[in-house]
Amino acid sequence: MDAAALTQKHRFYGLQSVLEVADVEATAAWYCDVLGFTLDFVDMARGGHARVSIGGGAGRSTQRMRFTGYRRRHGTEPVVAGYTYIHCLEIDGLYAEYRSRGVTMRPGYENGPITKPWQLREFEIEDCNGHILLFAQEPG
Repeated sequence: MDAAALTQKHRFYGLQSVLEVADVEATAAWYCDVLGFTLDFVDMARGGHARVSIGGGAGRSTQRMRFTGYRRRHGTEPVVAGYTYIHCLEIDGLYAEYRSRGVTMRPGYENGPITKPWQLREFEIEDCNGHILLFAQEPG
């Protein structure tokens, strides 16, 4: 079975980032209070695990992120690498809302979203743990 047939057969529909963080509860609260996500759950057993979501309710259009307490499980600093794209339909309004909430934009985005050569209109922030979140709107 080739890869295309595999994905059709099993009907993949979502992907969730799992970010390693120093404080699971504080991170989940920051995503909810500052970025407007909804708390799905927090489980502080075994080092902590939480999930937040945004958009669409319980359906396939909902975007979810998870946090795990890396430091508590392994006794070392969490690794902050890579970035997460979050797509939206109204990037300029989202940018203005986040600025009004005191969210710090990464260098180059202090004056608003930028249209990149790959045709996405984007801006970047760092979350409360240093993870990079990139918000993007497709053309049209």
